[in-house]
Amino acid sequence: MAESGVREFRKTIRRLERLLTFDLKDTCCCSGVTMAQCHTLLELEALDQVTLGELSGRMELDKSTLSRNVWGLVQAGHIRAAPHPGDRRAVVLTLTAKGRRTCAQINTVNDALFLRVIDALPAGAVDGIMAALESFARALAAATNRTEPAGVPPSGSRTSARRSNSARGSRGTHSRRNDR
Repeated sequence: MAESGVREFRKTIRRLERLLTFDLKDTCCCSGVTMAQCHTLLELEALDQVTLGELSGRMELDKSTLSRNVWGLVQAGHIRAAPHPGDRRAVVLTLTAKGRRTCAQINTVNDALFLRVIDALPAGAVDGIMAALESFARALAAATNRTEPAGVPPSGSRTSARRSNSARGSRGTHSRRNDR
């Protein structure tokens, strides 16, 4: 691809990033939590229960950064942190009733928004867009040396994502100890 094509591609990605990051943050995503906390809650909702290390690996975030985020959600009553039954150094994270309500609110508002987006697309375009976005996410992951897009389980399987993240540790380069 010529340099002008690459620049145009990047320009489109920046526009999409702005729309998704800044506009959604202000209009519908967060339900009283930060964008980072929103992402954490939705990941935890998908996983049901997880250790901090597993969540760190799933979200491809540094454990100390995620820890501050999680403890803010614990203090706000969205997440419950319980001692891990097999490892006293680890905690098991689950959503509280308040956290589940917040996730439901986030999902309701965002589902409505994206249904409006889908309705505005040409008939039959959604499958092609989904395939293109998935291809783009996988290509970007490969180009940045990630084994999969952050937070996207292979083949949509929650179980395989758990297995792959616990097998490779927090970021695929650390020891099993980081998987708490």
